[in-house]
Amino acid sequence: EEQGGISFIILFYSHRNEIYYLPFTQIKAFYERSINGGRKSFRFEEIDKEFILKSAPGAPVHYLEGIQRDLSLRDN
Repeated sequence: EEQGGISFIILFYSHRNEIYYLPFTQIKAFYERSINGGRKSFRFEEIDKEFILKSAPGAPVHYLEGIQRDLSLRDN
C-alpha cells in the first residue's frame, strides 16, 4: 500500500457459501483496534457487505470486481 500497490484479503465463509473482499483499510482498522486493547478478531457483521464477490463463468472467485470497487472508493 505504501508503494502504491493494492493489499486485500479474500474471506470465504463456508457455512454461508459467501466470499468477501476485505480491503486494506478494513484490515488496518481491525489491526489497530487489536493493538489498542480492543477486540482481536472481527465479526461477520463488521464486514462491508458491498464487497461480496460473485462467481462468474471461468472465474470461481471474481476478485477483480472487489479490486475495482476498492479503487473507485479510493478516488473519492
